[in-house]
Amino acid sequence: MDSSVETRIGDSLRKMRFSMVTATLLLASLNTTVLAAPNKSKCSQKTAKGNQGVVVSENGQFCLDGKPFYFSGTNSYWINQIPNDVEAVFESLQQFGEKVLRIWGFGMVESTLAEPRNPDLAFYQMWINGSWYLNTGGNGLQRFDEVVRLAEKYDVKLIIPLTNNWEGYGSMDIYNKQITGNDTYHDVFYSDSRVVESYQRYVNFIVSRYKNSKAIFSWELANEPRCNGYPAINSGKCTAATLSQWVKDQSQYIKSIDPQHMVCVGDEGFYNRPGAADYEYNGGSGLDFDANLQISTIDFGTFHLYPQSWAKKDIAAWGTQYIKDHIASGKQNNKPIVMEEFGVEGYGNKTAIYPEWLQTALDGDIAGIMPWQWGQLGLTTGGVVQYGDSTVGGASPNDGYTIYPNQTEVWEMFKNVVKTQDAKCG
Repeated sequence: MDSSVETRIGDSLRKMRFSMVTATLLLASLNTTVLAAPNKSKCSQKTAKGNQGVVVSENGQFCLDGKPFYFSGTNSYWINQIPNDVEAVFESLQQFGEKVLRIWGFGMVESTLAEPRNPDLAFYQMWINGSWYLNTGGNGLQRFDEVVRLAEKYDVKLIIPLTNNWEGYGSMDIYNKQITGNDTYHDVFYSDSRVVESYQRYVNFIVSRYKNSKAIFSWELANEPRCNGYPAINSGKCTAATLSQWVKDQSQYIKSIDPQHMVCVGDEGFYNRPGAADYEYNGGSGLDFDANLQISTIDFGTFHLYPQSWAKKDIAAWGTQYIKDHIASGKQNNKPIVMEEFGVEGYGNKTAIYPEWLQTALDGDIAGIMPWQWGQLGLTTGGVVQYGDSTVGGASPNDGYTIYPNQTEVWEMFKNVVKTQDAKCG
């Protein structure tokens, strides 16, 4: 999720596709879930025998130990930043029924970082004068080791993005600035051989360290890659072909280190359809969802959905169509699709819009549904984490999209998504 670039339009919807009566009926439908019969398995027993405990992509479906694997999951970018309470979070995830958790696999600081640093802040890369060293200490990868250990203990799979398009916690633009001395043009990250080599060196460390863990669901090339960053911009040389080549090269590189686990892009699912009115469809981002999904070393597709912060007029309807388009792309390319991040701000907006989106996704047989983001109460960690992200009164950071247990209607809605997805598993 990027909150620094897009324009937010507030909690009030300009238009509503459905009347409140219709929204209420959809909500009631989700909260009285009729469990679906398990889907017909497309999973081979041959694959199961060679990958016990590892989720694979096969014939347009996720498979685990020879059976279909559908899931409800969530995001928590902050979990490896808190020095305690991590096990309590995993206990809550297990009790809720979440099977997959997406967490940041990156964390970098510069020696010249201007803001005061929390001494408990975890980081994995420290940049000094154009090069970085790996932090394997107690506030470094040992913190990540613990997250992976607890994921194994509580049977939660992890999606791990390996860098960030945006500023927070470790961005592409830091690579550019530190290595080339210039962070004006964001797309240098994809094309400068020195930058690519440095990224791959970090990827090699992380993937090699955890490739034998059954907790890994997939490696993710980046969080929301685009030709533009913020404030860095496209040099004018970056196109969909640029990013697709980078996706192909880096996914092949990861597979050469870890052929067992899946790889995905981590993108927002933007299309490359020249002439389309919306930025998310016309190729201006440098993404081509369908082309990237066709790459053999990309195992499944991801998309993110924030029509409110993307300033769409009819949030519910626009989001519903976006979901349908990605379902169609998955079927056309015979690969599973994960609704990896999505959200609207405002509790009333969530209760009005989420039922339609979730029903559309479930009806379309989407493999994974992962709202942004998990809300945990009762934390003992206090204060600022980084970039203004704070724990307040024992609650995990709230960016307006966070879903907490005391948000009863929304919480129950997603509990029923868990039941429905579980019922599709073999």
